[in-house]
Amino acid sequence: NILRQTDTPPDAILALTFTEAGVSAMRSRLVSIMAAAAYRINIFTFHGFCNEVINRFSSRFKELIGSRPVSALEQIDVMKKSFDSVPVKILATPRSPYYYVKKVLNAISLLKREAISPSDLQERLNSELEVIISAPDYKHDSGSRKGKIRSKYFKQEEEIAKNRELALLYKRYEVLLAKEKLYDFDDMILSVISKLARDENLRLILEEEYQYILADEHQDANGAQNLVLEFLSSFHDSPNLFIVGDEKQAIYRFQGASLENFLYFKKRFPQVKLITLEENYRSSQIILDAAHGLMANNDKKLLAKNGYKNEKISIIEYENLNHEARALASKIKKLVASGALPEDIVIFTRTNAELGFYARALSRAGLPVSVRAQADVLDDIHIEKLLTLIRAVANVGEDEWLVRALHLSFFDISELDIYKVIEAAHKQRVSLWGFLQNLEKTKFFKLANPGQITKVLNLLASWAKLGANVPPSELVSKIIFESGLLAEMISLPNASDKLAMVSSLLSFLGDFLKNKRNARLGDLPAVLDDLDEFDILDVNTKGCADGRVKMMTAHKGKGLEFDYVFIVGFLEGNWSGGRSRSDFKIPGLVSVTKEDEESDDKRLFYVSLTRARRGVSISFSKTRDDGTAVSPSRFLDFLPPKLLHRETNKDNISITVMADDLRPLVSTPPFLDELKSLVKKILSERGLSVTGLNNYLKCPWQYFYRTLLRVPERESPPLMFGNAMHQTLKIFFDSVARGHAVSKNKILKVFENELSRESLSDKELKLFLEEGRAALDGYLKFYGGTFEKNIKNEFALDAFLKIGDFDLRLTGKLDKIEFLKDGGVKVVDYKTGRIKSRNEIEGKTKNSDGDYKRQLIFYNLLLNKFSGGKFRMKSGIIDFILSDKRGRYHREEFFISPDEADDLEETIKRVALKILGLKFWDEGCGKEDCRYCQLREVARRQPRHIV
Repeated sequence: NILRQTDTPPDAILALTFTEAGVSAMRSRLVSIMAAAAYRINIFTFHGFCNEVINRFSSRFKELIGSRPVSALEQIDVMKKSFDSVPVKILATPRSPYYYVKKVLNAISLLKREAISPSDLQERLNSELEVIISAPDYKHDSGSRKGKIRSKYFKQEEEIAKNRELALLYKRYEVLLAKEKLYDFDDMILSVISKLARDENLRLILEEEYQYILADEHQDANGAQNLVLEFLSSFHDSPNLFIVGDEKQAIYRFQGASLENFLYFKKRFPQVKLITLEENYRSSQIILDAAHGLMANNDKKLLAKNGYKNEKISIIEYENLNHEARALASKIKKLVASGALPEDIVIFTRTNAELGFYARALSRAGLPVSVRAQADVLDDIHIEKLLTLIRAVANVGEDEWLVRALHLSFFDISELDIYKVIEAAHKQRVSLWGFLQNLEKTKFFKLANPGQITKVLNLLASWAKLGANVPPSELVSKIIFESGLLAEMISLPNASDKLAMVSSLLSFLGDFLKNKRNARLGDLPAVLDDLDEFDILDVNTKGCADGRVKMMTAHKGKGLEFDYVFIVGFLEGNWSGGRSRSDFKIPGLVSVTKEDEESDDKRLFYVSLTRARRGVSISFSKTRDDGTAVSPSRFLDFLPPKLLHRETNKDNISITVMADDLRPLVSTPPFLDELKSLVKKILSERGLSVTGLNNYLKCPWQYFYRTLLRVPERESPPLMFGNAMHQTLKIFFDSVARGHAVSKNKILKVFENELSRESLSDKELKLFLEEGRAALDGYLKFYGGTFEKNIKNEFALDAFLKIGDFDLRLTGKLDKIEFLKDGGVKVVDYKTGRIKSRNEIEGKTKNSDGDYKRQLIFYNLLLNKFSGGKFRMKSGIIDFILSDKRGRYHREEFFISPDEADDLEETIKRVALKILGLKFWDEGCGKEDCRYCQLREVARRQPRHIV
C-alpha cells in the first residue's frame, strides 16, 4: 500500500523483526504479492540491520575497526579470565570456580539487550539498596529478633551482593574483550545505539533513507531494540512508524522482552493511532473463547471469521507417558487417514528434551515427522561418532580409542572380528595397534573382513599425519568425507539436520582457528572438552516440513499456524509451576515474582492454543514411568468447562506392544515425490544462482550435495583469499563512488584486517598477505586515476523466469556495475585466481568449462529481466586482480549477444526442469574421480536407521 499510494521507492521501506525465520516468512509473503520488487524492500532482524549499518558506515565505527566477533569458546575463555582476576565469593567456590561462567554470560547478554552498562547496573543496585534500607519495616522492632533485618530484606540484600559480583565481572569482561579486540553479538546493537546518540549526521542519513519503518512482533522487543526504533524515527514528531504486536503473546521475558518495552511507544507518541484487531481469521470460536478465558483480564473477545466448525477442546488423561505417546500417534494416524495433511498437524512440547520421545512413537506408527528444535550438537549420535574418530586420530597408538573407532557403524566391521583381534593381541602381550600392523600375515584364526580393519588402521594413521600439518577444520572435513560418516548421514530422513550440525561444528573450528592460527590436531581434544562442559554448540534443526507431522517446543511455534494442535505432557511443573529461569533477579528486567513467572507461562499456553485453526487436543499422564503420581497443569482450571471434552484413557499396553517399543527404528528411503517436494521448496526459497547452475553443469550430484543439501566443507584457502580481496575492493570502490581519496596504505590495512578474519593457518595467512599486498599495490598503480566513479558495488538483484507453472527465481550479486553516459552499464567481475586467456574464459580450450563467460551471460540475463530492464548491460569485464609474471594486469571485455542470452535461458529452463523432476537421479557426470558421484554411490548402500 505504501508503494501504491505514495512515490516511495521499495528501498526506502525498512521492516524489522526478531528472527531470520520471520525475515524469510515476510519476504516470501511479499514475493507472492509483488514479485521481484519484494527483494528491494529492506527486511532485517534487529541484529542484521545493525550489522548492515556497521558494514556500510565502517569508518564511523572506529572502535570496531580491527576487531572481530567473539566466538562462543572465546567468550568462555574471556569470562574464565574475568573470574580469575575479580574477587568473587558468591559466584565461585574452590570446588567449582567456573560454575557460574555460562550463567554470568547469559546475564550480561540480558543487560546489554536493555542497554545497561556495568556502571548503570551498579547505580541500580545502589538505588535498590537505599530503598531497602529506608523501608519502615527494614528491621524487627520487637520480640527476640528486635533490631535484626527482616528475612525478606535480608534475601534481597543477598541478591544485591550477588549482582554486585555480576557487575564486577561484567566490567572486567568488557575490558578484556576490548584488550583482545573482540566484541560480542549484543555489542552490534549497542554500538549502533551509541553512534546514533552522538552522530547526528549518521542519524539524519538513516532517517532520510528509511521513510517508512515497520516493526513486527513488537511484544518481543527489548530495551536496546526499542532505542534503535526510537532513533530511526526521532526526526518527526509523528513519524511513519508502524508497530504490530500482541501483549498476550509476550513470552520472551527471559530474553529481555517485557510488556513495558511493548507499551513504551504509546507513551513516547501520545497521539499514536491505536488499531485493535478484533476479528480473527485463523481459529474456530471455541478455541478463541478458551484462550480468552485463560487471559481473564482481557477485555475484548476475538471473533472468528473463518467459518470453521466448532469442535470442543479435548482434554485426555493417560495412565503413563508410553500410553500418551502411543495413543497420540494412533490419533494422528486416524486424522491423516481422514484427509488431514500431515504438515497441518503439530505437536507442542514444553521442552526440547521431550521431543525425541514423542517423535519415536510417531515414527513407529509409520508417520513421517519433522522436528524443529534447538539441539546440542555434541549430543547427536553422529557427531559423537565423529568425535570418537577425532579422538582416535589424536591418540594414534592408544588402544582404547582404536577399539571405539573400529566399532563405528559406517566401517562395517564385524564385532566378532573386533573381539578376536583384541583377544589375540592380549594373548601375545602386545598392543592392539602393534598386533594389527601385521594383521594380514596372521593365520591363527579367520576374520570375516581383515582388509576392512587394515583400511581403518591406515585411514587413522593418514589422518594423524595430515592433522599435524593442516588446520583442524580441514582435517575434520576430510575425515567426514573419507570415513563414510557423511554418506551414512545423507541416507537418513533427517539428513538436513545432521548436515546442519556438522556445518555448525566446522564453522566453530574455523572461528577457533582465527584466534589460534597455528592450531593443529593436538589442540582438538581440549577444545572438545570445553565444548562439552559448557554446552556452547547448538543448532536449530528444521527438518523437512512438507508431508510430515511437525514437532516443536511451544516457544518455536510463535508466529505459525496449523489445522490441528496437540499439546502434550501438560503437567504441573512442566507447563506451569516450574522453577525460575532467572539466575540473577534484576528488578525491572526479568521475572521477580511467582506471579510474573506464572503470567509468562500462561501466555505461552495462550500462544500454543491460538496456533490452531480447527482443533486442539491437550494430554497428560497420571504417573511417570517410575510410577510416581503427577498432576495436570493448573492452567486447565482457567479453561471454561463448557468448551472442553474430557476423557480418561485406560487402555492397557500389551506385552507385544511393549516389546515393539524396544525394536530399532528403520526408515525407508524417501519417496521421490516427497523428495521432489523438498527440492521444489528449496529451489523456490533460495532460487538459482550462476554458481548453482555451474555446479549442476559440472555434475548433477555436485549441485545436489553442495547447493541443495549444502554438505559441509571447509572453505579452501584460495576462496578465503578471494573473500578478503572482494571485501577490500568493495570498501575501496565505495570510497571512489563517494569521491573520497583513499591512500594505498589504508587499503592495504583494510585487506590485512579482512584476511585476518578468515580461518587461515599462520603459514597460509603469511603467504596470502604477501600475495595480496603485492597484487593490490600493483593493481592500484596500474589502473590509478582511471577508475569510474559512477558505480555501484556488490549489487544484489533477483529476477523471475517462468518455467511451466513454476516461477524460478534467478539470483546474483554483481561485484561492480559502471553506469555509462548512454544509460547502459558495464558489469565488472573480479577474479583472484590465476589469469586465464580469452579462449579459456569462453570455454574454447581443452580443459576449460566456460564458467567465467557463462557468469557474464547470466548477469546479462538477470539485468534484462530485473526491474523492467532498467539496467541495460553493454558489456561484461573479467578483471584479474593478480598480475602475470611480468607484473602486467589483465582485463577481458565481452559483448553479450541476444543469442547467447537466449541460449543460456534455454539451458536454465532445461536444468531447472531436470532438478524439479529429479531426472538426474540415476545419472552422474561420468568422471571416475568425482567425489560427489562417489558419495552418491556410498549413500545408496547405507542402512537407514532412525537415531
